[in-house]
Amino acid sequence: KPETDSTYLKHHNRPNSNQSMTNTLSTNNVNTTNVEYNHLTTNGSYNRAMSMSPNPSPQPQSSSNEEFNSTPNPPLKNGGHRKKKKRKYGKVSQQIEILISENARAQSLLLCSKPEKITKDGCIKEFGFLKYLDTNLTEASVKELFSKFPPSKRNNDNGTNNHHKNGNPLSVSQFLSILTLTVIIYRVKLHQLRTGTKEKPKINTERIKTSVEHLAVWIIRTFGDKQNQKKKIKVHDDNKRNEIEGEFYVYEFKVTQKEFSQNIYKWVNSYVTQDGQYKLD
Repeated sequence: KPETDSTYLKHHNRPNSNQSMTNTLSTNNVNTTNVEYNHLTTNGSYNRAMSMSPNPSPQPQSSSNEEFNSTPNPPLKNGGHRKKKKRKYGKVSQQIEILISENARAQSLLLCSKPEKITKDGCIKEFGFLKYLDTNLTEASVKELFSKFPPSKRNNDNGTNNHHKNGNPLSVSQFLSILTLTVIIYRVKLHQLRTGTKEKPKINTERIKTSVEHLAVWIIRTFGDKQNQKKKIKVHDDNKRNEIEGEFYVYEFKVTQKEFSQNIYKWVNSYVTQDGQYKLD
């Protein structure tokens, strides 16, 4: 029986920003797998590398999902890797740039709409991302997700501490991190249900993070609070041919654990229903 989401999360603590952490996952009747995480950066992205113990369990079955294939950044001449420029998701210009990107929209819609089939009790059943959010993302799992960001670490994107009548909410960047983690847990669950094992598939975290960007920003600017403030911006589309210039409203988006648990399915379902379209204000 595949392990539950909350059990999986309990073994994956959020590492310190300046060091890597190695966790050992112990499961019943299966061999131990060592999972090494590099540090979680301030914008919520992190890399995950998996290595097997001296007595490894069988290798995970191959999957048609591209997210399972870890593709590193191209190496530099000095032997290092090219660092991806940090994106400031709290900035209006960054939000509009993502919203007008057809490539970003296509990736988010694929994540939310792609049919995924599993065999359970001899029957073929649907287990897409929306189905997972509706039936399998428990309150215990959400609690574990939010535990990766203790209240002392929940700051606004400008660095100041959040204060909210219903508890300590996440910043915009942390909301993207929570969405990324949610997709990772879903991918692990999907793989385990398909293989009937507790194995962890290889995950390309950066690719998953990219796939949630349009969805996350759409949620922020659809369900967030419009402020009586505008920012003048100038951004370009994917091909750098068309320019968008103008003044756009600032949106405040603060989500608590309870709000995330109660609304994430509704938000994602609304995104799919509206085909990820957003009318620029």
